[in-house]
Amino acid sequence: MQLELFHRSTPPRVGGELAAAYRRAREEVYETRMKLVKTRVRQPTVAEFYAGRNVLMTGGSGFLGRLLVEMLLRTCPDIGNIYLVLRAKKGEPPQERLRGLLDVPLFGRLRAERPGALSKVVVLPGDITELALGLSPEHQALLRQEVSVVFHVAASVRFDDPFQKAVFTNLRSTREVVALARAMPQLKVLVHVSTAYTNINRDPIEERVYPPHLDWEEVIRMAEQLDDDSLRAMDLLGHKVHCEGIPRQPKLDTQAVLYSQMP
Repeated sequence: MQLELFHRSTPPRVGGELAAAYRRAREEVYETRMKLVKTRVRQPTVAEFYAGRNVLMTGGSGFLGRLLVEMLLRTCPDIGNIYLVLRAKKGEPPQERLRGLLDVPLFGRLRAERPGALSKVVVLPGDITELALGLSPEHQALLRQEVSVVFHVAASVRFDDPFQKAVFTNLRSTREVVALARAMPQLKVLVHVSTAYTNINRDPIEERVYPPHLDWEEVIRMAEQLDDDSLRAMDLLGHKVHCEGIPRQPKLDTQAVLYSQMP
């Protein structure tokens, strides 16, 4: 664009050079817009992207997880299976838990419009606090072979979790998800959902990523190797430990896990 026309000491004649400059500017804007439109046309829609793809999801029993399951099934009719990692709870096996989780008004519209869609939700017994997410070798092999999209939604947002539970739930689980995802030859995307409750010991909290207090691998080793008395001592520190960000900061530091472990 000939912007120098607008900076001359002598203004161009109206209807002459000025009009030509405006015309060229409009043409350039139009050409740029058309290029963007053509690029977007070439990109698949969300429904097209998910067509035929199988999805792995942790945290599918939670508020956000169920919303995500419903939206994927309703808006992406050709999606493959959605594998949910679920643990037994209060004596209720994972498959029974799934029936209760889906028997809510949230899935009413989906049942009315596409009654067979919920059959695509497949439960895999597991526990994110365990190594390999508590999945059997057979289920791990199944996921490696079939999954191309991973959502890691599971987490604890409690401020009073014991140290070991907080680390296993929020930090080590992310490492295990990444390890599984790295072995998926068809993987297209891994989406990690983090909590906003981090750096609560800072005032004010700025909109930036703060360096972690501890290395994430060392935090996991502490949670795995400390004896019971040391773990109880950590828990007895209570508010101070949480305000210093040891259990909560590892949740933020899952970014480091993702960046360091994914290719």
